[in-house]
Amino acid sequence: MISGISKRKILLALGGAIVIGVASFEVTLYTYSTLFKQNFQSAFHKEFQQQLNDTSQRIITLSSDLSICDKDAIVRLRDEEFFDLNSRLIGWLEDNRQACTSRPGYSHVMIDKPNILNRYIYEEDMELDVISLLNGRSQLMLAKNIGDKRWFSLLEPWTLYFSAHDCQNCASVSIGKQPGHPVGFYLGDIPVSFKFNIKTIHTFYAKHAFIWSVVSIFFYIFAFGYISIWRTNQHQSPKNRLKLAIHNHEIVPHFQLIVDSRDNKRQHCEVLARWTHGQGIMMPNVFIPLAESTGYIDLITISLLNQTRKMVKENNTICQSITFSFNLTPSQLDRPEFVQELLDFCHPSPPFKLAFEITEREPFKDPKQARLIMDKFSQFGVIFELDDAGTGYGSFSYIQELGFDILKIDKMFVDTIMSDNIKINVLDGIIEFGHTANITMIAEGVEYEEQADYLRKKGVFLHQGYYYSKPLNQKAFLNNLSTTELVN
Repeated sequence: MISGISKRKILLALGGAIVIGVASFEVTLYTYSTLFKQNFQSAFHKEFQQQLNDTSQRIITLSSDLSICDKDAIVRLRDEEFFDLNSRLIGWLEDNRQACTSRPGYSHVMIDKPNILNRYIYEEDMELDVISLLNGRSQLMLAKNIGDKRWFSLLEPWTLYFSAHDCQNCASVSIGKQPGHPVGFYLGDIPVSFKFNIKTIHTFYAKHAFIWSVVSIFFYIFAFGYISIWRTNQHQSPKNRLKLAIHNHEIVPHFQLIVDSRDNKRQHCEVLARWTHGQGIMMPNVFIPLAESTGYIDLITISLLNQTRKMVKENNTICQSITFSFNLTPSQLDRPEFVQELLDFCHPSPPFKLAFEITEREPFKDPKQARLIMDKFSQFGVIFELDDAGTGYGSFSYIQELGFDILKIDKMFVDTIMSDNIKINVLDGIIEFGHTANITMIAEGVEYEEQADYLRKKGVFLHQGYYYSKPLNQKAFLNNLSTTELVN
């Protein structure tokens, strides 16, 4: 099967992948930026409201159980306490200087009261205080009046809501109106404005956009490859690929000369099919079985006849004396439509000296009907050859009944000449039959001088094989003819 993806398609895929990648980068970056601008406020508000509700409920629950504060245990707040969800400071305000707090694993202890920067009334019994803690970071504290005590809890740092970076230059949020930072929205009565490093945020999202663009490129290439392979398998199956090759004239004739060993004259040749494509030349033993099983062998035969006719017409001087022999199977002559195409090709006379080689691989279903068809072609001067004689169904009586003009001796028997193989007796028997029946014989597969000498002594003068010539493409074949004296 000939399949694969052409260089042109690969270049198109790479170009498309780059375009897709750049477009993906821009679209992803724009999308992230747009979503950040459009959705941050609502997401922030939702998270903030949820935290307020959770913290308020927690204060109410603990206020019913906690009432004692160990004033002798003074602790200093540590920075990591403000970034651990499990270590929120919670307790009540004792006075203007100290607060009573509780943490997991600790009893209630007194700490210095944080400095309150801003205070906002959130609900009737609840307020939000912006307090100043370590490293200049601001923290939001929820204060709630329950009974005779004023309880409080620290909320999570704002940067956790929208930034993956733990640095002051990445992103921050501020509560209240500050110079140079307009108010973004309100939480209840609290104005909230944002301040963050635009360049850093852009860089952060650009990294994500780049990752997505690379992913998009590989996905596009993978998808293109998968779809191309799928299309090749679905739409260019071996059967369809063969049909396309015939249509595109990828299957071309090669010509193997048949030489008269007495004077080395070229007067005959066999036309062989070769499939030329991007990966080289495919031999007929690979695609001819497929062509025969699908019926495309008829299309190949007609194509070879037409290509040969064109060559002979353009080079009539050196081709006019050559008999061109084409292979046919008995089943092809059993198909009336194909037989009619061949007759039309020969009418009113063949465009060149024409012979048909009939293979012995399968028998004629009706030898008498086959003889009638062969006689029709004989009226146009077409001769018939029995290919691979002695290897198949053709008994000597069968050969005589069909009236073959030429008997081609198979290479299998020619190879026995230089060995002690008992089949050499079969070769001698075929040759003896040919002489008795007065049938011209052609020996196939002649590769050595010893074989040529033996056959010539036995009276078989027409030889075909690599000893004389391998199958030649059109250019090499015409060049060979132009430099050789032809038999008139």
